[in-house]
Amino acid sequence: MSTDASTHDTPTPSGAVVAALDGSHRDDAVIDWAAAEATALGAPLHLVHAVDLGTPLSAYGELLTSPEIVDRVEQESTRVVVDARAHVESTHPGLPVSTALPTGSPSGALMASAQGARVLVVGSARKNRAERIVLGTTSMSVVAHAPCPVVLVP
Repeated sequence: MSTDASTHDTPTPSGAVVAALDGSHRDDAVIDWAAAEATALGAPLHLVHAVDLGTPLSAYGELLTSPEIVDRVEQESTRVVVDARAHVESTHPGLPVSTALPTGSPSGALMASAQGARVLVVGSARKNRAERIVLGTTSMSVVAHAPCPVVLVP
């Protein structure tokens, strides 16, 4: 399986179940729920992990601009979708699976990926106030603005 980020830019298949991955421990539940739903609906599964290279690295506003840092972020992001795809292929053989690594705002990337999707599956919002402030509320933004039904998986 490829570990090159450029091979994970498949457009969302029409009527797909889209699973939003963030690289956290919450991904397993999102992947399992989305794969089961795609199987039940006879729909393809599209795994999406948005990469925001404009995220400040420090309180001083340093951005992800160093080539070494960008390479590392791309490698880690690719690992997220490669591992997720391998998990789905082992637990749901025969289920059509595609992946995407869009760049930019996670909310915007997920809403774009959800165009034409049957459903968008995302992990639940962060539990405590500090997590919401530091990590944002992508799931809440997606729920409010997605072009398709959204499932929040705890």
